[in-house]
Amino acid sequence: SNGMFGGDSFEGKENYPTTGGQGNLAITIPRDASGVKDRGGRDHKDRRDEDRAKFNQIKAMLEKKLVSNAALRKLAKNVRFTETREGLRIDLIDEADFAMFGMGTDRLLPQARGLISEVARVISGVPNDVIVRGHTDGLPYASGRTMNNWLLSSSRAEATRKALADSGIANARFAKIEGVADRDPYRQRHL
Repeated sequence: SNGMFGGDSFEGKENYPTTGGQGNLAITIPRDASGVKDRGGRDHKDRRDEDRAKFNQIKAMLEKKLVSNAALRKLAKNVRFTETREGLRIDLIDEADFAMFGMGTDRLLPQARGLISEVARVISGVPNDVIVRGHTDGLPYASGRTMNNWLLSSSRAEATRKALADSGIANARFAKIEGVADRDPYRQRHL
């Protein structure tokens, strides 16, 4: 069952339910793709420098909001910022003392909803698109269930998109939402 193709073991006698934990989210603000040097636009370095300045501003604003909000202050450790080739990625990380979703569901818990609302307030001030990715752990669901980690991660991404939209992010700004199950675990990625 842990081999190349995954799935259930032929000899498996127990169906282990997933914890539904590790509901990490990645909210990415893509780089500005407008303009190219040969069309009279800004060159790549200028756009990259502008994006980096914008990303640093977003990071500073969100960190300040988290520190100034007593209810969210303890969640600051669950927020990580990484500049990637794609853009600024804001990771919201599950830990032992903080879960974003009800176990095995796409129901955002109140603290997570508050955290996503703060993220929305900060990113509402920039014109960039937004990409939302949902992640899950790799524990399998019991055989015969209609839910699986692919559906769960996609549902969590959609729940997050809805929470961001409810907090003022226009639907036109969402470039994509996607569920990646356990195929893209959280790790620091560099440029």
